[in-house]
Amino acid sequence: MNRISYFFASVFVIPVLFSCSDRNGQEPAGPAVLAMQNAGEVPVVTLTDIMPSSRLEVRVEAARITENVLNVSLRADISLVPDYNEANGTDYQALPTDAFELTKSSVLLPRYNTVSSTAEITVTGNDIPENGTYLLPVVIDRIEGEDGASVEEGKNVKYFLIERNFPEGVPVKVFTISSVPQYSQGDMHALCLLSDDYIAVGNRWDNNFFKVNSSTGESQLLINSVAGGFPYGITLSPDNKLYIAYKGGKFGMFDLAGTTPADPVIILQQNTANAVDVLCDSEGNLYALCRGDGIWSDRTCGTIYYCSKDKMSDSEKEVFVQFEGEQILALDFDLDGNLIVYAKSGFYRIPAEGGEPVHLFGKTGAADVDGPVSDAVFMDVYDFAIDPEGNIWMTDYGAKKIKLVRIGENPDYSDAVVETIAGGGVRNSTLTGPRCIDVSSDGTEIYFTDASNHAIQKITVTEEMSE
Repeated sequence: MNRISYFFASVFVIPVLFSCSDRNGQEPAGPAVLAMQNAGEVPVVTLTDIMPSSRLEVRVEAARITENVLNVSLRADISLVPDYNEANGTDYQALPTDAFELTKSSVLLPRYNTVSSTAEITVTGNDIPENGTYLLPVVIDRIEGEDGASVEEGKNVKYFLIERNFPEGVPVKVFTISSVPQYSQGDMHALCLLSDDYIAVGNRWDNNFFKVNSSTGESQLLINSVAGGFPYGITLSPDNKLYIAYKGGKFGMFDLAGTTPADPVIILQQNTANAVDVLCDSEGNLYALCRGDGIWSDRTCGTIYYCSKDKMSDSEKEVFVQFEGEQILALDFDLDGNLIVYAKSGFYRIPAEGGEPVHLFGKTGAADVDGPVSDAVFMDVYDFAIDPEGNIWMTDYGAKKIKLVRIGENPDYSDAVVETIAGGGVRNSTLTGPRCIDVSSDGTEIYFTDASNHAIQKITVTEEMSE
């Protein structure tokens, strides 16, 4: 930028900064005075077995503005529940501490502004033991950035009413997260479950695959994969072969039945650009997903190749479907054998016999949004897997969360609901790099690589009768 550009940028910016106080109709007249926004209102949030989680939003506002930037910390204070009940003639229970998490507990109030940024609280109905109405008070805990800043009298608390309304006497899914014990490796990416309670996991640091006991964490070198490069995706075929996608543009195969552990992988394809995922159908035919096509860095289009199980050489692949102007990232089969694909613009279905992709739901955005799929937004879906009920489990690498798309009555997911299962403070889980994911054949165990934590994480699904 030249000097003239700097001059015009300055002329433009300065009036905007000073106009803030004009728009607010007030000038700083001493230390800031703050309040919880809409402190007198008590919104009601209803949780059901269909929508068991909710994300609450809280803001702070200025009764008297300031010329300083303020950092305001919030906290839940369930000790206020008895006083609220006495003052209002109610008998609400305090929301159990295990059922909520301040996933974003501080807000910024910019200089001369009247409204802060947004704090977030995640409430999980599965962690509330029984139906009922619960009270959650949230208060201003600390103000930083200006000496003498205070809170307006009577406006330091925001109350939320949480109604847990699960149907009684029906099974409710309960999720528990843990780590595969004693196993910690470098930058783990590709992962799939084997048929003998073991996990195959690829390590980006040395490009090899290890066979890990899912209960004890004991491991051994499984595949010498150096020749392939960075392993991005892996799948197990019905005839016990592992097919691997390598980001540099190769696909490889390792025969668990006919190959000695630590043997090199057999490279099948070498001219596929930016390969990121593979999938085998029930007959062992291969679907290979390439994020780009033509050159490694081309991400303006994506191609899914089909390779017959009997013809997997470079010359024997065909284009199954191509996404023009679209970056595609992962794929799996639905319960009817159709391909489900995640692209930057959301989830698509492609008929098993081929045809044009049909958009189902979702999109990519700067922040993730749970709830009905019509509103769903994801940040950076890295991988997903579909369980035996048709639910979609996904790793949102950008949001650092594990998401579950609960399928409804419609097989096209039009009435499905998106819920955060782990990450972002949910279930006391802090994920730093969730990447590849796989689901057990009965849908009760979900494994995924948490690369930056150098761990394999496990979600166990059980059922309890609702009360």
